Amino acid sequence: MRQAPAIARLEGWRSADPRRPASGDQPRRAQSRGEAAIAENLDVQPSVVVLSRAELAQVVADNPFPHESNPKHLHAVLRGDDPDSETLAAIAAAQRRATEKGSPDESRVVGRTLFLRTPDGMGRSELAAQLARSGRARDTSASGTARNWATVTKLLALLDA
Repeated sequence: MRQAPAIARLEGWRSADPRRPASGDQPRRAQSRGEAAIAENLDVQPSVVVLSRAELAQVVADNPFPHESNPKHLHAVLRGDDPDSETLAAIAAAQRRATEKGSPDESRVVGRTLFLRTPDGMGRSELAAQLARSGRARDTSASGTARNWATVTKLLALLDA
């Protein structure tokens, strides 16, 4: 199976104790190695996002919507790099358009993470639709991986187990 070599090469970045904070550029190196391994084995150019345990804990601590009780209504779009000014402008424009259409959705960027609060669910989110329509959403430099809050907190719990 062509995927196995890519996964095996990615596993080399992990320390023996996943609770130990990653040193220096370890997640960035893993990110680059992951992108290269996937490209080599699957003939695609992916964008991989790797966070250390400390970085994931910071995402949880940075949650700008702690009052949201339904974890399926809160999402974190985890990115490999800080969003540039064009990406921030595209997010703000999408938020304005969604609000003008009466959407209760909210967004906040904290560091490399875009937080989305979608009270009617992601599938019915006007903000998510507006973000998907923006030109930056299709730009690989603006890519990331979106996870609902239940998944984010479960990943952190698994690292602490």
